[in-house]
Amino acid sequence: MRMWKDVASRWLNCAIRFPRARREMFYRLVAAQLRGGVAVRRALDTLGTTARLDAVSTGVARIVGAAVQEGRLVAEGLAATRSVPQAEVGLIRVAERSGTMAEALEELGQGEAKRLGIARNVLAPNSYYLVALAVAVLGTMQLQSMLGAVLGHDALAANGAYVLSRRLNEWVPAGTVALAVLAAGVLAGRGYWHGRARRLLLFFDAEHRARLAVQFAEFAGRLYHRGATHAEVLDAFDEAYARGGFVRWAVREARRDHIDAGMSIEDALAGRLVPDWLAGVLSAMVPGGRRDLYPAAWDALASMQRSLLETRLRTASTLVRGGAIGTIGMMVAVVVPGIYTAYTAPI
Repeated sequence: MRMWKDVASRWLNCAIRFPRARREMFYRLVAAQLRGGVAVRRALDTLGTTARLDAVSTGVARIVGAAVQEGRLVAEGLAATRSVPQAEVGLIRVAERSGTMAEALEELGQGEAKRLGIARNVLAPNSYYLVALAVAVLGTMQLQSMLGAVLGHDALAANGAYVLSRRLNEWVPAGTVALAVLAAGVLAGRGYWHGRARRLLLFFDAEHRARLAVQFAEFAGRLYHRGATHAEVLDAFDEAYARGGFVRWAVREARRDHIDAGMSIEDALAGRLVPDWLAGVLSAMVPGGRRDLYPAAWDALASMQRSLLETRLRTASTLVRGGAIGTIGMMVAVVVPGIYTAYTAPI
């Protein structure tokens, strides 16, 4: 019970008290000062006393500044605030150890525009159509009682609007529960399932793996540019992004095959943190495993995978929009004649 309360408390702090937009502004302000040669402790002290920032941002700056003054890492101070997601804390911890704090903060500060996913690229652009569909469904559900009071018993079965309304009243409550259970199952499955079980997720598994490949390629590119080894990249990614069992399993298996079994890093990653085809492209771009070629190779792979994922999400968005508009059109085609018949038929 305490664990769930802790998770709920952290989520409220991250999503409500210190939401993404404020966090990104906070990161950009710190990064700008670091780029200008200001020490991190002084940068945090400046933000902690400025009157132009909101109270939460200044409070976070003061807590983190106090942690730095005590000799602790910035990431430890951010974790102590319980207002920053673990993935962001992990990335900052890695950057702090590798001396790339300014770059990491700049990336987090512009992460809103770079994120790809179903919610952002499929549901959000179609929110108008989805809301219109929900309104149409709820409105149609009300027709059962209204038409039942107007039509005689013998005419109800022949009225399309009444039949549709009755069916929706029967199916929508159960369908809503089933959809919520399915969504919870997908979220849990993407985070923790691996092996054959992930096949049950279908499109959602493919979308999650594609986003994970983009994330890993961009992350690996930054660390390889700074001379990190394959093992260091895997460990750093596990520390920054292992929020579920799947990433932890993928890193563990890749480490075992690469370090213990002597497999190339491309083969060790294939089918785990990157798709098989992407690992094949990587092998072609780094003949003989030349370490000096890995930074540019990972940058190119990240760009390729991001473009493919954007195309896939645009296609899904078009399908969702078409499905919503088509469903509304079919409902109108049934409801309007049904209402007209009900109120114009002779009594």
